[in-house]
Amino acid sequence: MKKNILISLLLVALTLIIVRISNLPANITPIIAIAVIIHKYIQRRILAILLMLAVMLASDLMLGFYPEAFITYLLIGIFVFIGSSIKNNYLSGLVSVLVWHITINGMVYFGDHGASTLIATYIQALVFDARLLLSTLSFIFLFHQLEKVFTYKQVEQQA
Repeated sequence: MKKNILISLLLVALTLIIVRISNLPANITPIIAIAVIIHKYIQRRILAILLMLAVMLASDLMLGFYPEAFITYLLIGIFVFIGSSIKNNYLSGLVSVLVWHITINGMVYFGDHGASTLIATYIQALVFDARLLLSTLSFIFLFHQLEKVFTYKQVEQQA
C-alpha cells in the first residue's frame, strides 16, 4: 500500500507541476481525471479524498481562495466516490463532468451571475464544460498510458 500511495503522490505532484508550468486555461485540468482514477492507487476512499483535498488546498493557497471553494472541494470528494463506484474510468469522468456542469452552473445562475434562465446558463456553459470533458478524458487516457509504461518497466526489471 505504501508503494501505491507514493505512486499517487508522484502522479498528483507531477500533474500539478505540469499544469502550473504550462499555464493552461481553467477548463484544461487533470483534477477531475485524477479524482476518478486515484482509487486504483489508494483503495481507502477517505485517504484518496483527503489527498485530493490537500492538493486543492495547496493550489488554492498559491492561487487564492474563492467563494465557491467549499462546493468545489465537496465535488472533488464526490468525484473520488464516483470513480471508485463506476468501473469504467472514462464513464466516471463523463459522469463527474456532468455533475460539475449541473452543480457549478446552477450556482452561477442562482448567484445572479448567469443568464436570464437556468437553461440559458447551462447552454452558455456548454462550450467551457465540453472542453473540460475533453481534457478530463484526455488526462484519463494519458494516465492509463503512463500506467502501462510503468507497469511494463516493472515487469521488465523483474525479468
